[in-house]
Amino acid sequence: MNHPAIRQRSRPWLLSAPTIGTVIVFTVIPLLYTAALSVSGSTLGQPFRDWVGFSNFAKALDPTNVTIRALWQSVAFAFVTTLCSVVLGLATALILDHFVRQGNIVRTLLLLPLLTPPATVGVAWRLLLDNNGPINQLLADLGIITSHISFLSESPWAFWSVALADVWQWTPLVVLMLFAELRALPREIFEAAAADGASRLQTIWHITLPQITVGIAAVTTLKLILSFRMFDLVYVMTAGGPGFDTYTASYDIYRTALETFDIGLAAAKTLVFVVLVSVVMLPVVKLRDRAVQRVY
Repeated sequence: MNHPAIRQRSRPWLLSAPTIGTVIVFTVIPLLYTAALSVSGSTLGQPFRDWVGFSNFAKALDPTNVTIRALWQSVAFAFVTTLCSVVLGLATALILDHFVRQGNIVRTLLLLPLLTPPATVGVAWRLLLDNNGPINQLLADLGIITSHISFLSESPWAFWSVALADVWQWTPLVVLMLFAELRALPREIFEAAAADGASRLQTIWHITLPQITVGIAAVTTLKLILSFRMFDLVYVMTAGGPGFDTYTASYDIYRTALETFDIGLAAAKTLVFVVLVSVVMLPVVKLRDRAVQRVY
């Protein structure tokens, strides 16, 4: 008699089972495995070799250890590159929305940096920023510099050079997402604003930006997540140098795991990094949710 009711109650669980299974397989299990490695003296060839308790975390959080600097370097890279990409991407999307009718060719061109492997982007920018590269040559020809600038081996040039390469690659993603948002806006509201005598800047500030607030919040969150993962550009362009100026958490974890083969310590650093990213992203996500609530 209760079979139909039981089926009705179990239907939501059945529908959500694939999602729950995916989360367990790709998130929960890897985190548990990493946590198990972090309390062991694991090496690349001998995982779970010895129980070491929380000594790996003590090493990772030691103020004299380079890990702390790498963590904050990752935060700095993430916020700097995200801010630059979102501001440039928003400005570009607004310009394209005003001057471009269809945008198919523009969309195709914007996809090119996104389709380029980060390692290839790193090699390209390394050649461009070389002491004898085109950028140094151009600056010298224009009389801006009298001797070459070591963009990749001097502070603070190295930090901004890696950031520039990242912004070049990911700003098109911001442009594509916001351009799509702008194209979806009803044209009638802009026609009404023009009829009321609103200037272009007034229209952007009072009509356009409030309408795409959710899109801006979403792309900002996405770009922050992508920026925290920065590894390829650092590895190819500067190898973390000069000194530790571009030494990010991802690069630190890589070196710990695959150069010193201390898998246990690398796992502990990974968990510390995950916690830091979660703490940093929490207020960002809350701000995004507030933006969504204001619109809807």
